[in-house]
Amino acid sequence: MKKTRRIAAMIAATALAATMVIPAMSFSASAYDVTIVQNDADKGTHTYGAYQIFAGTLAEDGTLSNITWGSGITDAGKTALGDAEAYAKTITDATVAAAKAAELAGYLASPEGTGADKIEGLTGGYYLIQDTVEPTGEKPASKTKFILKVVKNETVTVKSSVPSVEKKVRDINDSEATPTLSGLQDSADYEIGDSIPYTITATIGAGIENFEKYSFEFHDDMSAGLSMDDNVAWKITIGGKDVTSNFTRTNEGNVYKWAVTDNDLKAYTYTEGGTELEGALAAGDEVVLTYNAYLNANAVVGKAGNPNEVWLKFDNNPNSCGEGTPGAETPKDKNIVFTYQTIINKVDDKGAALVGANFTLFKKVNGEWKDVTELGGTGGAKPTKTGDATGSTFTFSGLDDGDYKLHETATPQGYNSIADIEFKITATHDIISDDPQLTALTGAGTGITLEPDLDAGSLTGEIENVPGSSLPSTGGIGTTLFILCGSIGAAITGVYLVSRKRTKEEAAE
Repeated sequence: MKKTRRIAAMIAATALAATMVIPAMSFSASAYDVTIVQNDADKGTHTYGAYQIFAGTLAEDGTLSNITWGSGITDAGKTALGDAEAYAKTITDATVAAAKAAELAGYLASPEGTGADKIEGLTGGYYLIQDTVEPTGEKPASKTKFILKVVKNETVTVKSSVPSVEKKVRDINDSEATPTLSGLQDSADYEIGDSIPYTITATIGAGIENFEKYSFEFHDDMSAGLSMDDNVAWKITIGGKDVTSNFTRTNEGNVYKWAVTDNDLKAYTYTEGGTELEGALAAGDEVVLTYNAYLNANAVVGKAGNPNEVWLKFDNNPNSCGEGTPGAETPKDKNIVFTYQTIINKVDDKGAALVGANFTLFKKVNGEWKDVTELGGTGGAKPTKTGDATGSTFTFSGLDDGDYKLHETATPQGYNSIADIEFKITATHDIISDDPQLTALTGAGTGITLEPDLDAGSLTGEIENVPGSSLPSTGGIGTTLFILCGSIGAAITGVYLVSRKRTKEEAAE
């Protein structure tokens, strides 16, 4: 009798009823209620069932002796599992209790009682309490199962919660004296063809100990303006340990999936010191995926940007007897990468469009001026230039923020060439937001005024050419003046000679 009571006390102390504290108690009734409280992370709707796994003689001090199989275990289960008291002896700690709960879940008969937040009228004994149907709602937690000693009215808080996932991007301004990557944020801006570092962090929810196997998948949907950069290897870690070899990557178009092999993240392995070791997945563990993508030729310029979204598919049913299959999805997490354009209109001194010019736009990168059309290059994608000497508008598209220099490479005939014009592109976008937005775009420089258009992601300015100075030339006004002055001189000389001749003739008479 004492031995049996010690077993019952051990089960009470170590079973998954560790979700609550069971104080000392006294026998007071033959029917009990269990009130179930969901944790704040669980936004789902549940229906729970209480399956009696162990019955016996209930003493007034709350102990259960003469343990037998309860009404919640099938006849096949009683045969397969053997003697109830012997089975109870195997439950030595909470980890074993979790494993036994999973095993017992395969041999359940009908529940003694069910309820969404309260199960009423239970007889004394040990119960396995679990979801009887798939949880529903906005963010339902995994299905729940835990062992609970019921010898009085009880209130328990369910620990199970959904995993969470966040996708972040790092930004950089390569025009700075010492370019450095930013921290993890929800938006960034890059040139077309730049390689962009992304980080996806999933946090394992509570209740993971209830699973024999745990299926787990990252899903990432990139917009048409983004492409995977396979020049940079993707990597997955758990607690800083490299577990990349435990995953495989597939894709359908721009939707990529990283799935754990054999549908079981609990059995992940890693290598340390040349030795392969087995990990132990726990609630709160961070599963971190890093990879690079780039803005391709389809990249959207302006406020709409180039978003991508990530979500998890995960096993939410610890009662599936070790199948390890995806049964639920997390909400999607979004981030966005922006890119911009500069539009240059060539005009004369009267503001009219002027053809015959051409320009090269340079960006300062790591202290050197580089032609923007030679930047980027990942996957062959680069910023573009449209417009030439036969037109008056020049568009440089797919630009990042930073320092720029506009150089006139061809000047319209009869006009003076302009000096190089330097300006800075500055952008502001939400770095922490569920729906990040481009909020400001400016271009500041000497000798140019750039007008922003957030929707188009453009900075537009006019560059004026001044006509060259006019000098005298053959057939011009200078020749006319010389002829006119010569004619006047000749006329004066003729008048003088005629007048002198008359004076002489008058004197001779």
